[in-house]
Amino acid sequence: VLSMYHYHADAGTTEVPYRRLVTQRGSWRRHNRYVGFLDGVGPHRDGEHPIYPVRTPRRSATPVLSPAQVATILDGCSVQRDGDWTGGAAAVRNRLFFAVLAETGMRLGEALSLRHNDFHIGAGATPWIDIVERQDHPHGARVKTGPRRIYVGDDLEALYSEYVWQLVAMNADQVVDDLSNHFVFVNLQRGPRFSPMRQENIYEKVRGLRTAHRSLPPDWSPHWLRHTHATALLLAGVPEHVVMRRLGHADVQTTLSTYGWVTQDAAMRSLAEWKNYVAGWKGLHDGQQ
Repeated sequence: VLSMYHYHADAGTTEVPYRRLVTQRGSWRRHNRYVGFLDGVGPHRDGEHPIYPVRTPRRSATPVLSPAQVATILDGCSVQRDGDWTGGAAAVRNRLFFAVLAETGMRLGEALSLRHNDFHIGAGATPWIDIVERQDHPHGARVKTGPRRIYVGDDLEALYSEYVWQLVAMNADQVVDDLSNHFVFVNLQRGPRFSPMRQENIYEKVRGLRTAHRSLPPDWSPHWLRHTHATALLLAGVPEHVVMRRLGHADVQTTLSTYGWVTQDAAMRSLAEWKNYVAGWKGLHDGQQ
């Protein structure tokens, strides 16, 4: 596309589209009239740089949390003692949020967009969460890719059930007109009660966990849990195409480009550690996602 616009600019037909698509250092200068078909791919002439850069394979490792660090994040929100969860409903909500990211590989916007009827539990079968394509979050969170189904483990199912019971104890089923179709992650302490959470709320909790737990990387973010999820699956031997569907990638090449280094450097951590980490997750074969 850039070559086409560059050709017409040199031919004197029009140069406005090319000016808009390419930033320049210095003044506009004409080049030879002939422009090759692949001109604009790779190094550019005279310091010109396309606004939309060419995608290159990832050469460095994506940031990953160890299983112990993931546990630190979850326990830093709430822990179960004598059958009860510490910290109240807000703490349980926070643990559930990070647990969903860690066990499903969801993006931040996908998790914030979840409704209660997206959770399918308590039917005696493998529990799952549906990712539904939505663009209606009041604070701009959105689902980036199309719909998919992610099967989860019993621990996540039990944690979600506990969270719902705590919501009901706060009369959420009476305050909210249709709780089953309402957002899962809502305000419980500040702001309008039961209104959808903002991304800023999540990052505020992340900053608190960074400060409280020095064993965590100082720059970790919620997206690291998605990277950790993919890494854990690959190191545990899950096929790449299954990881692709679970993450919601458009094609397996995206998965390989982002996480190909994992299988090449499997010795970076104990494989047994990662296999134990994913042992409770379900649906990690061809029949389920």
